[in-house]
Amino acid sequence: MTDIVVPDFVSDPPLISSGDVAARWLEQTGAVPWARNLNRLQLTERLAASLGTSEKRIEAILVESDFRYSLKYRLLEFDPVPHETEARSRFVRLSKLTYRFRRRHAARVPSAVDPASHPEWTIYLLGKVTPRSETLLQRWVDWQSTWTALKARNPALELRDRMGEVFDSNDFSSWRIGAEKLFEDWLARGTRDPMPFTDLRGIVTQEYYKRLCELRASTDGWFYWNNDVCAVVYVSRGEWKTISANWPSVHDRVCASLKRDKLP
Repeated sequence: MTDIVVPDFVSDPPLISSGDVAARWLEQTGAVPWARNLNRLQLTERLAASLGTSEKRIEAILVESDFRYSLKYRLLEFDPVPHETEARSRFVRLSKLTYRFRRRHAARVPSAVDPASHPEWTIYLLGKVTPRSETLLQRWVDWQSTWTALKARNPALELRDRMGEVFDSNDFSSWRIGAEKLFEDWLARGTRDPMPFTDLRGIVTQEYYKRLCELRASTDGWFYWNNDVCAVVYVSRGEWKTISANWPSVHDRVCASLKRDKLP
């Protein structure tokens, strides 16, 4: 079979270009000047023809690239806890094992599973492929206990969860992009009311707010939505100060606006 050179952005895809890997590779060969409008099958066919290899081989390379990207994306969850090396390594090993299992059995198995997701989701996707899958299922169930314990001993992870809960209670979205500074200003004030968010689920009690303030004080960084990687990321306090320096301070105005909206 023809030996081919796999570009670094395919074998080790950066977080910012996962969806464009195959198109970028095809464009690099010179066979197609603009490949972004082609679907996966078309990209695979043209890559195989351009590189003189089989479509099966190209698809295998792209599937591996997809997995590497997915795993990198999921590992962002561990950025707030760099000291949790054993848990991180365990998650990587289990993700790779699941990926190999999926490839071997052609099952609909997640290439990398969100460590915060419920294990029943993984169990559903794995299904009863072979008797050996039961061991893999149990390892994901065990992992959920590991992740729960990891969150319990790391305030930053609890802060991330609670920020998401407040945003969800505000407008039923998992994250309110661009409101991270507003959230921080709210906690820095030290008093819950007036709130800069609506609380449709009624979860933000005085105790809940107090816990948020405690978590902010005990965490050395902050969370915000990064458009480059299309994910909520964790950065140090110094980085966050630089990032948010030019963000407008709208706390008082938002609180006043919400208060007016509640008036009869």
